[in-house]
Amino acid sequence: MDDTLTPDTHRSRGLGPVSSSARRLIQASVSENTKVTYDHALSRLEEWLGGRVLTDALLSEYLTSCHDQGMAPASIALIPAAVRFAARLAGENAPIGPLSERTLAGIRREGRQRGRGQATGITFTETKFLVGQIAKNGVRGIRDAALFSLMSDCMLRISELVAVRPADIEAVPDESGRLHIAHSKTDQEGSGATLYIGPPTMERIHEWTHLIIEQLGDVENDIPLFRSVWRGGHIQKKGISGRGIRKNLKAYVDEAGLRGQYRGHSFRVGTAQSLAQRGATLTQMQTVGRWQTARMPAAYCRNELAGRNAVATLLYKNEREHN
Repeated sequence: MDDTLTPDTHRSRGLGPVSSSARRLIQASVSENTKVTYDHALSRLEEWLGGRVLTDALLSEYLTSCHDQGMAPASIALIPAAVRFAARLAGENAPIGPLSERTLAGIRREGRQRGRGQATGITFTETKFLVGQIAKNGVRGIRDAALFSLMSDCMLRISELVAVRPADIEAVPDESGRLHIAHSKTDQEGSGATLYIGPPTMERIHEWTHLIIEQLGDVENDIPLFRSVWRGGHIQKKGISGRGIRKNLKAYVDEAGLRGQYRGHSFRVGTAQSLAQRGATLTQMQTVGRWQTARMPAAYCRNELAGRNAVATLLYKNEREHN
């Protein structure tokens, strides 16, 4: 992905070139997923500019238009971040000043009232029910049951899931498995992580890989494990996209009659909530979810954690035991 943001791309946006060695180091300072996100944000901005040179006033106007269209504040904040990154890559100053900074601050304040809200969690138990239904839908269903089970067990982000290769999964004698992640959104230096896969999920992965072998002859360890499936159940070598996973998830939860804000993070949220219900500490959830701080699991599991606070455990639990 090193060519996602290139010198030519930046010059077309009014940003000059920078030395190849400096560009390489700047590129390496963010994850591949972040580079793709920045490139998408810059492309949309460039289209809106229509050939105009980006200024602080124009950036403020563009941020306002994104807000008026209902874009989430977190997504809008990526736009100036992308502009700054492109400017660094080009060795120039970003055209970001008081107007755009104050506009973004106002968007964030309003967004606290209007934001998308937390994704509805799909708990461990709900996942087992859901994938049991999904697996009945032929080749595509077998694939989706395996990938959703893996997302639940390993608390995967969609960007991490689509990057999984067959070689990243290791079978263990007790019929469980291990997923080796080279790097992720919050692991930009590539330290990696090894995650637990439960036996039922390994069974679903084996079923999916057997279908790949039947149709293609080999799983090919250097291409994505979860691949596109065409009509008639024909497996392709191209990996399924994040957009495709989100679209399929929405269709499945609608069919199952589930109501809520189901998104790509729903399995991460739900597994964290299931762990909290079973007594996991914030540190344990932070570790398995690969969060940099405990802030996100604390937010996702506020209801579950409240049921274990001092009032619940020392006052009411003791009162029930004494009665």
